Amino acid sequence: MPSTNRALTLLLGIIATILVGWVVHTGGAILKPLVIALLLASMLQPVVIGFKRRGIPPPVTIILMVWLLFLGIVQVGLLFNANVQMFLDSGGTDGNSAAVELAPETSLDPVLSGLDLQGESQEDLIGKTGSWHDIVDKIETRLSSSGIAEGVVRYAAKALREFPIDRLAGDLAIGGFGLVANVVLVLIYMVFIFAEQAVFRRKILSIAGERRDEAERVLNTIGRGIQRYLGVKTVVSLLTGSLCYLMMVALDIPYALFFGFLTFMFNYIPTFGSIIAGTLPTMTALAVEASWTKAAAIMATYLVVNLTLG
Repeated sequence: MPSTNRALTLLLGIIATILVGWVVHTGGAILKPLVIALLLASMLQPVVIGFKRRGIPPPVTIILMVWLLFLGIVQVGLLFNANVQMFLDSGGTDGNSAAVELAPETSLDPVLSGLDLQGESQEDLIGKTGSWHDIVDKIETRLSSSGIAEGVVRYAAKALREFPIDRLAGDLAIGGFGLVANVVLVLIYMVFIFAEQAVFRRKILSIAGERRDEAERVLNTIGRGIQRYLGVKTVVSLLTGSLCYLMMVALDIPYALFFGFLTFMFNYIPTFGSIIAGTLPTMTALAVEASWTKAAAIMATYLVVNLTLG
C-alpha cells in the first residue's frame, strides 16, 4: 500500500509539474510583466512608506514613481534594443557595414561613444569587429591557427552558427511600440499591486483575530526580508555590470555597454547567470585579438568580480 501511495504521489507530481510548465509557457506574455511589477513594487515600497512619514500621500508618490520609471525604462530599453540589433544583426555577411550603418542610431548615447580610454571609441571598435556572424568567423580563424584539431574547430563553429540568433534577437530586442506597450503593462500592474497591498494586509490581519500582533510581525518580517534581498541583489548586480563594463572599455572590447547591461540582468540568476553573462564578452575578446590575452583577462575579471561581490 505505501508503495502504491508513493507511485501515485510521484505521478501527481509529474502531472502538476507539466501543468505548471504549460501555464508558464502559454501565459508567459502575462506572467513576465506581472513578476517584474511585483519585484518593482517590493523594492519601491520603502520609498512610499518613507514619503508617507514626511506627509506626502502614497498616491502622489506612486504616480511620480510610475512616471519616472516609464521615462527611464523606455530610454534604457531603446538604447539596449539598438545595441542588441547591432550585435545580433544577421542581415548579411558584411557585418562591418551593418554595424557602421547602425552606429548613428546610438550616437545619442554619450557612454557608448564618449568613453575612449585607449584611443578608440566603442563605435569604431564595433565597426571593425562587425556583428555576431563576423565574430564567429574570426573565432574560427583564431582556433584554426592555434593548432586545435580541425574537426573540433569545425564542430564549434557549426554550433555557434546554428545558434538560434534570430529568436534570441526577438526575445531581447523589443523596440518601438512593443517596448512601450510592455513598459505600460508592467507599470499598470505595479499600480494595482500598490493599491491592493493595504487592502490585502487588512484582510490578513482581520482573519488573524486574536493573533493579529503575531500576524503583523510575520508580514513585516516577510516584507523586510524580500526588500532587503532585492535591494542587495540589485546593488551587487549594478556593481558587477559596471565593473565588468569598465574593464571591457579599458581592454577595447566592442559592445561593452551591451555586455555590461547583460551582466547586470543575468546576475539576478543565481550561479549560472554570471557564467552566461561572461561567455559572450569572452568570445568577442577572442575574435578581437589573435592572442588569448584579452579573453583570459575578461574571464579573470568576471571571476574576480563575482567572487568578491558574491
